[in-house]
Amino acid sequence: MWHARWYRHNDPSIASQISSGLIILTILLLPINAYCSYLFFKSTTPTALSEWHHDSQNRCYLPGKNSTDQKAAKKFKKILAYIQENDAFAETLIKTAKATGVAFCLENRADGTRGYYDYQYNIIAVRESLDFYQQVAIVLHELRHVMHVTNGYRLSLKFSMIEMVRMTYAIEADVQAFSMLFAWRLKNKGLPHLWSTLLLFKHYSDIAKTFEREMLQTNDELRATKQAFIQWYSSSWRKTNYHKGCCMGYLDMLDESNLIESYEYLPLDFFDRLCILPDGRNYACHTTDVIKKVP
Repeated sequence: MWHARWYRHNDPSIASQISSGLIILTILLLPINAYCSYLFFKSTTPTALSEWHHDSQNRCYLPGKNSTDQKAAKKFKKILAYIQENDAFAETLIKTAKATGVAFCLENRADGTRGYYDYQYNIIAVRESLDFYQQVAIVLHELRHVMHVTNGYRLSLKFSMIEMVRMTYAIEADVQAFSMLFAWRLKNKGLPHLWSTLLLFKHYSDIAKTFEREMLQTNDELRATKQAFIQWYSSSWRKTNYHKGCCMGYLDMLDESNLIESYEYLPLDFFDRLCILPDGRNYACHTTDVIKKVP
């Protein structure tokens, strides 16, 4: 997702750094190191993949354009094939990624992350050394973020910093809730490995357990996904870290742009379409109390 070099601190917090005019907000999903990163940029000007990595021709796969013998093509064809086992959701996710020209890349540099989505380079990257199901989880996570960005959910100086924190909370809560539903559906099709992987994520397993409990009680996908969304907000660790990371990124953007901080609120209907699932259903996260609270 970036060519800019950036690093996480040793403590379990979200690192945000500016480099080459890029703002990066790191997402923590795995113990110790970051699992995924969701990047916010001031510029959406496309950047050549060769600037992201000198070996991008071998490390990046663009569906429909790369040789099947190429390293990245072999890896991501398998990952996407697994995701496509949930055909009701996967079609829209992958179609959106293809329509926006997203490349799938293998990361091998020591930057502290497990994966990320960079919408300046327009890539989803995963750490090459991870096991297969961790890589699946990363790609799934980032495909949901591709849909977010496509629908306009990205950091903006048009709104106040605290409103951007509120948006960040909602985006991350949705990605987690969506991932639980996706993995649960695969488990019910006899493919439990992704669900088992999500259950092991430190600081996030409570969301999986909440989803599972609701499904066992009601067998209602929309209700269970909504409860998983709400559960995201129950962790002071998650909220503290994302609050810190978002504010750091926002302030860096202000410094770079020389603009004055906005105090504008998000529109009342801003979140109405955030939690629409790929099959068109809306699990109505915008009606929850947690999404309305000031961080």
